[in-house]
Amino acid sequence: MKALQDNIEKVKSMTRRSIKTGSCVIWPMMMGLAALAFPLLQVLLDAEKWDVSSVSYYLRLFCVTYAFYPIHTANLNAIKAVGRSDIFLKLEVAKKVVGLSILAVTFFYGVETIALGMLVGNIISGIINAFPNINPTITPIFPNLFNIPENIPDIAYTATIAGSFCAIIPSVTPIVTPAVVPTNT
Repeated sequence: MKALQDNIEKVKSMTRRSIKTGSCVIWPMMMGLAALAFPLLQVLLDAEKWDVSSVSYYLRLFCVTYAFYPIHTANLNAIKAVGRSDIFLKLEVAKKVVGLSILAVTFFYGVETIALGMLVGNIISGIINAFPNINPTITPIFPNLFNIPENIPDIAYTATIAGSFCAIIPSVTPIVTPAVVPTNT
């Protein structure tokens, strides 16, 4: 993208393609892993030593948390590509302040609350990352790079694929799981 920093429309097009392609790969994988968390962990972990249902809860939570990373990185790459490292630094500092604040608040309430705080922090970080690309007063170099109405079809397409993948997995899991997971009888 750096080579195209003077061609804002090309940077915008590449950013949209990056979001769509990255999400098309990551979302189905994360949703599939979330759907398969329990049977997969039954195979991978020793059920006598681990509480598989608790571990699968955290795995599912982290799958949802990290599914949004393609959107984060695409927005940040667009900002770096047009040479606005000053904005990039401000965003990173703001995200670290938010993350540490959430950790400071959730720390005393246990691991589950910290994990949920990570999910909330990730959503807030996504908004922080996208804000300069949405608001043309902050970055007049590339106004409306990430135009939400323009990107809704891209994200809806990916969400549909991930949702379909997630809907198919539970119907296949009972077929595969008994052959792999030993019973405790």
